[in-house]
Amino acid sequence: MTGVTTAISPTAFAATLRAVGAAREAGVTVLFDPNIRHKLGPIEIQIDGMRQLCKVADIVLAGEEEAMAISGLPDRADLGEWFLGQGARLAVFKRGERGAWATDGDEVWQQPAFSMPVADPVGAGDAFAAGFVSAALRGAPVGQALKEAAVVGALDVAVAGDIEGLPTVEERDSFLAGSGLVRR
Repeated sequence: MTGVTTAISPTAFAATLRAVGAAREAGVTVLFDPNIRHKLGPIEIQIDGMRQLCKVADIVLAGEEEAMAISGLPDRADLGEWFLGQGARLAVFKRGERGAWATDGDEVWQQPAFSMPVADPVGAGDAFAAGFVSAALRGAPVGQALKEAAVVGALDVAVAGDIEGLPTVEERDSFLAGSGLVRR
C-alpha cells in the first residue's frame, strides 16, 4: 500500500484500512511505501495517516527523509527501531545515490547504490520498491532483495520516464551476474 491514499480522501484512506484488515486476516504480508506527496495536501494530515498505516504493515519501505518526517526523529540511526516499534517486522530505507539499508531488529543489511548514468530520476523509488517486492515474493533473503531493488532502481533511471526504464527479468539478472550488458 502507499501513503498517497492518505491524501486523496478520507473514504479512500478508510478503504485502505479495510483492505489491509482483510489482507492481514487472510495471512497476506502487508508492505507500506509512504510516498509523501506535498502537492496532495497538508503534510500533517498525510503523516497522521501514514503513522496509522505503519502500525498495520509487516514491512515498511520508505525513503530516509520521509521516514524521518513520519517518525519525527531527528537522527537516522533510530529509524529502524522506531518503525519496528510500530509493528513492522522489517524496515527498509531508501537512500537514493547512497544506497539502501534494512533491519529486522536483529540484523542490519546495507546495500550500496549501483552507478548508472542518470537520464531521469523520476520513478527510481518506485522501481526500487518493485525490485524489492519482486525479490521478496520469490522468497529471496533480505540482502538479495535489497540488491535486486538497487539494480532495478539504477536501471530505471538510465531511461527517461517513470517506468520506461524498468528492466526485464533477463536484464536484471544479466546486470546482477556482472555482465553489465544491459542496453538502455
